[in-house]
Amino acid sequence: MAGTVCGQWYGWANEANIYNIAVTDPWPSGQQVGAYLIFDYLRAFHQSKAVNPLTGKKNPTISNHSYGGVKYLNENEDPLNLADIAEVVYRGISYTPSSPNPSGWTEAGLEADCGIRFNLSEYPSYCSFIAADVQDAIDEGVVVVGSAGNRDMHCAKYLDQDWDNIISTTSTTRYYMRGSWPNTHDSGAINVGSLSRLDDFRKSSFSNFGPALDIFAPGDNIYSSFGNTGGTDTKYTQGSGNYRGNISGTSMAAPQVTGVLGCAASRKERFTQDDARRYLNDTSKYN
Repeated sequence: MAGTVCGQWYGWANEANIYNIAVTDPWPSGQQVGAYLIFDYLRAFHQSKAVNPLTGKKNPTISNHSYGGVKYLNENEDPLNLADIAEVVYRGISYTPSSPNPSGWTEAGLEADCGIRFNLSEYPSYCSFIAADVQDAIDEGVVVVGSAGNRDMHCAKYLDQDWDNIISTTSTTRYYMRGSWPNTHDSGAINVGSLSRLDDFRKSSFSNFGPALDIFAPGDNIYSSFGNTGGTDTKYTQGSGNYRGNISGTSMAAPQVTGVLGCAASRKERFTQDDARRYLNDTSKYN
C-alpha cells in the first residue's frame, strides 16, 4: 500500500515522508498496536512531529487505513449458511424461519430481500469506540482515508434505514450493513471502494458499495512494490533485492486516494479532512 501512496516508482506522493504503524502484523520484535490504541498513537505522532525546516511548519498528516474489522458469525468460524441464521431484522422488520421474508426463507430469498451474503466466513465488524477514536484524530487535523472492504456488501450511512439491520445466529448478533471499523460512515473516514479494470467505471465485483462510501478508485490488479515473494523489479538494478507484484482489493484503492491527497497537501500549512473532501469532490468524476 505504501508503494502506491508514495513509492519512488509506483507512488503518487513520491516525495512524502513515510511512516508506518504496525496494525495488521507485528514487527520482528513482536510488538503490535492494538485496535484501541491505533488512533491514540496516530494522534500522538501528529501532535509531536517535527517542523519541516524548508517550510517552517509541520507537514500535514495524511493516513491510509487499508484494513477493517471482521467477525465470524458462528462458533466454528465456518462460512455463513442458511442453517446458521435464527433471525434477520431488516429495516425494522423481523424475519425468522417461521415468519419469513417476502421472497422466502432461502439463501436466494434473504440475499434478494435483505442483502445477506452467504458463504462468507467473516462479516464486517462495527465498533463505536473506534469510530469515536477516528473522529478525535480528524478533529486534531489528521486526514484519514480507508478501504471499504471486499465482501460485495451494502454499507449504510449513519442512522439511515439500513444502519440497524441485524443478523442473529446461534452464537452472535451483529449489525451487518455498518461496514468495518475504522472506516464506517460515523467515523468520518474517507471510505474508498474499488473500480474494476473495465472502462465503464463499474465497481469491482468484490467491492463493498452503498451510501457510506465516499469515492471509488482503481483497485483491480494494481502493481506496486512488494515483498520477496514478488517478481524481481526491473526498474531497479538487477539483483538489488527489490520486488514488485499485483494485488486486487479496496486496500489497493484507498492508497490511490491517499496518495493523490498527499500531492494535494504539498506545501500546505493546513490540510484537514474537510479540505481533503472538498478537493476530492471538486476533482473527481461524478456518477
